[in-house]
Amino acid sequence: MATQYACDPVPPYKNVLCSSNELARVRSIALVKATSVVSDPTSDAVWAALEASGDAVIMREIRGLYDGGAVVEAPGFGSQLVKIQNMNHTLTLTDPKTIDNIAFYNAMKRNSYQYRLWFLTETQVWETFGVPTFAPTMPVPEDISQEVYIVTAIKWQYEDLPTPYDKPTSYLDTIAA
Repeated sequence: MATQYACDPVPPYKNVLCSSNELARVRSIALVKATSVVSDPTSDAVWAALEASGDAVIMREIRGLYDGGAVVEAPGFGSQLVKIQNMNHTLTLTDPKTIDNIAFYNAMKRNSYQYRLWFLTETQVWETFGVPTFAPTMPVPEDISQEVYIVTAIKWQYEDLPTPYDKPTSYLDTIAA
């Protein structure tokens, strides 16, 4: 008789005929101090309070992509060929606000461990887990008709995918005039 082991219950899979689709592109990110709590990620007021208190940096109107995570495998045991040990995640963002933010990006290379990363897609704000590492670059193209942007790879390691929440009305994706 085989012994069955279960670490966590598996939630039911949802077969939804009219499922919601999410349009791509990382549109904004929020860096929340690791010592702070986002009590309600769907609330504009919560994000405004975090930003006003200096507990969050919100970078709006950027362009980015999240790689979906890369599985880190280890040798399995018993009949299992491999086991999933962890995931390496990378979010790459392009920021057109280059000149005004060089000092910020240089400081984040050394201080990003103090924050937790959240990112915004069309209708969802995604909470990531793990400690982010900032790797900013500033490629300068040869073509004089192109602009200079900061391109940053934000990397973290965590065993699971980010957790989605309905995005707040507009606070995370609109720059106030």
